[in-house]
Amino acid sequence: MKPRTITSISATILVIATLVACGDHGRTDELVNAGKAASNNLASYYDNLGKTTIDWWSYQTAYNTLQEVTTTPELEHATTDRLTALRARATMAARLADVYDTISQLRNPKSSQPTVTAAQDLGKALGSIPKLPGVADIASGLGQAADFLMGLKRDRDFSTTNKAVTDAITRVRDLFLKEHDTYEAFIHDRNKTRQALLQSLAQKKLVNTSPLLERLRLGVTWNANDQDATRHLALNIDTVSTQRAEAAMTCATDETLTTLNLLVAAHEQLISKTVPAPAPLVRATARAAACLNEGGQQ
Repeated sequence: MKPRTITSISATILVIATLVACGDHGRTDELVNAGKAASNNLASYYDNLGKTTIDWWSYQTAYNTLQEVTTTPELEHATTDRLTALRARATMAARLADVYDTISQLRNPKSSQPTVTAAQDLGKALGSIPKLPGVADIASGLGQAADFLMGLKRDRDFSTTNKAVTDAITRVRDLFLKEHDTYEAFIHDRNKTRQALLQSLAQKKLVNTSPLLERLRLGVTWNANDQDATRHLALNIDTVSTQRAEAAMTCATDETLTTLNLLVAAHEQLISKTVPAPAPLVRATARAAACLNEGGQQ
């Protein structure tokens, strides 16, 4: 088992404790909204990695065809397994966001069941996350966290729940950290394969690279007669654009990890009956989303 967005759940259930034990509803609501936004961004991040994987597979298949190389079944299976693992992580993040959606009902003691149900659904998603190909092992303790959530009852002591969820979130954060370099490798491999394919297509004169020069926005018309010079310049411009997009995705990965760290810290504060200020989490999530948007445009 290996979730990555349990960060949301932790904030969500810990918020429950805050609603029950504290009176600072305004700041708690802000934290719940920030947790939901962080969860949705995490889901978007994994969805983007899934798209990156599909793009890479398409580029690799096309490149292999041009080079008259046969793609092995093993590589195809590994790609399918990766997509399955990433989609499971995206689902986990979405279930975390669902938990946040039910938090506002907790002020009514008779309305706790929706949150319990959402937490149980999160536990199911957490318990079904497969190993990500390319990573040696998985953070320990995730299975126990899933079992606890799935066994959650309406009358369960929320203080105990919060402490268990905090531990689970910490393990999920550690999982994201463990897979961090693998995520970046997926992005790098996609971009590297894309460039190799584009260069091969250009060398064989199968594509028109002139549109790539439009990224310069110089307001001039290119001389299509000198195709070799145009092709060389266009490929160089595309290389710069690819590097920029990869830097943006590195930013998105790092900032997403920051949001997980902040969620762990928030849960630890909630356990001590302190409602953390949501501003740092809001800023980190906004930056992660902005970087993800820029990186996804490649």
